[in-house]
Amino acid sequence: MSLRTSFFTIGGGDESNWSVMTHPDLSDGDAYLFPSTTHNLLVYNARGTKIFKTDLTNITFLADLPVSYPDGVCYNNATNQLVLLDEGWYKDTVSYVSTDTNLSTYTTGALPTDAYRTGAQLNGELIYGNGYYVIGGEYNPSSSARQPAIFYSTNGISWTRLIFNTSTSITTGTVKVVGFGNNKFVAFGSYFTGTTDYSSKAVAGSTPTSWTKAKSDFSGHIRISIVYCNGYFYHYNWSDKFIRSSDGTNWSELTKPEGFNAEHYSFNVLYYNGLYYIIDQSRIYSTSDFATYKKYKMPFTSTTWYRQSMVIVGDTIVVMRGNKVYHSKICELVEDI
Repeated sequence: MSLRTSFFTIGGGDESNWSVMTHPDLSDGDAYLFPSTTHNLLVYNARGTKIFKTDLTNITFLADLPVSYPDGVCYNNATNQLVLLDEGWYKDTVSYVSTDTNLSTYTTGALPTDAYRTGAQLNGELIYGNGYYVIGGEYNPSSSARQPAIFYSTNGISWTRLIFNTSTSITTGTVKVVGFGNNKFVAFGSYFTGTTDYSSKAVAGSTPTSWTKAKSDFSGHIRISIVYCNGYFYHYNWSDKFIRSSDGTNWSELTKPEGFNAEHYSFNVLYYNGLYYIIDQSRIYSTSDFATYKKYKMPFTSTTWYRQSMVIVGDTIVVMRGNKVYHSKICELVEDI
C-alpha cells in the first residue's frame, strides 16, 4: 500500500525564491499541470497511474487512473472532465472519460482501428477546443504506407478519423501537433508527397472536420506543441525557429532569448500583467515585445527529455519537472544576470 500523505518544503537555493512540493506517489517522468476551478490545480505524471490536486501548499492524492502511461491526457476545466487515451499499436486504442467530480470513475470508448497496426496511431498533445477533443496521428493502410490523419470527438468516447491525404503513392506522412485558438484549429506535420516536407501546415475553422493544407514558411521537424496565447499561435521547431501567427496560416519568426534551449516539451508561452513568459529547460524569460528579454532563475537545470509544464495561477508561476512542483510569486522571480 502506498503512502498518500503530502508534504511541503522550501527549496531551490538562497537566490531562487522558489518553493517546491512533492509527493511520495509521484514518479519521475513527463509532467502535466492543469488549472482547475474544481480542484485548484491538477498534477499528473505520465509515468504514474494517479492524479493529484494542489492548493500550492500541499499536494494531495485525488484518484487512481484507469490506465497506466496514457498517450493522451486532456483536462476540460469547463466540465471538470479528464480524457485519457491508451494508444494501441497492435490492439485497440481505448479512450477513458471521467464521469464524477473527483475524476475517479470512467466510461470507455474506442478510436478507429488501423489497417496495418490495428490500433490508432497518435502524435502530440490531446487538445480541447470548441466542443472537440482533437489529437494528431496517422493511418497505416499497409506496412509501407503512412498517411497523415487526425482523430476528433465531441464526447471523448465516439471518435472520427480524418485522413489528410489518401493517395497510396504517399509512403510517409503524419500530423505531429494540433493547436486551437481564436476559433480555429491549426496543425503541423508532413502532408505532402515526400519525406523531406516535414513542416507543412493545415488550418481548419471552428470545427476540425475539414482542413486547408499549405506548405509551411519554416523548415524542420515539428518539435513541440502549438501554443495559443493572447491572440497568437506560438511554435518552436527542430530548426530552432521560434515562430508566431495570428491566423495559423501566415507565420513570422521571433527573436529567441539568448541561450534559449527548449528541448522536447519544455516550452510554453503565458501572459500576465502586460508581459509574456516563456520557459525552456532551465530558465523563465519575460518580454513585452519578443525582441528583448529578462531571464529568471529556476531551482533546477533539466538535462532530460521529460516534458515540463508551466502555468500561471493568479499572481504565481508554477513549474513541474519530473516528480516535483515548484512555484513562486511572479514579482519575486530573481533575475539571472
